[in-house]
Amino acid sequence: MNVSKLSSWGVALLSCSVMACAAQVGPEGEEIVPDDGLATDSDALTASMEGESFGVESGYQTNGSYYGRYVRAFWSNGWAGHWFYSPVRKNTTLNIMAMGTSCWSTPSLRWYMDNPGGGVQGGGWDGVASSWSGHRTPIALKAGWNYLHIGMGNDQYQPGVCDANMFVDYAHIWD
Repeated sequence: MNVSKLSSWGVALLSCSVMACAAQVGPEGEEIVPDDGLATDSDALTASMEGESFGVESGYQTNGSYYGRYVRAFWSNGWAGHWFYSPVRKNTTLNIMAMGTSCWSTPSLRWYMDNPGGGVQGGGWDGVASSWSGHRTPIALKAGWNYLHIGMGNDQYQPGVCDANMFVDYAHIWD
């Protein structure tokens, strides 16, 4: 599916998976509409990917409503991925909204990105918080289609006692 929209500030916004294209929202989850004052040259949204639109690559995952949001739920170590398009090469910021449940330790949030023409970059955070938190990191986008992978590591499970899981609400890429 190829769907594209130009924002009011002239940046092409596109984010599609096999299932659907994602909506355009601001850093606090508010919808961006033309001339609403939220979009500026310094914080233009490049891609917005809802957690539930990521495709399963490995591990046990489901979509559902957990902790007040409709999310991608990671029930075991594994990866999920999503294509998005960047019209230009640029340095920008990746923000992943996630939370976890603990079982002697907390899950780790990992990410990596396949760039057009080759090259991979990635990173992550240990100890995903037990409440919704944004996880931000600088990234270098290349022009064209990019593929973002998000994964859970450090799964722990004790039957009848505890289970470490991770929930991803969205991934945004901001200028």
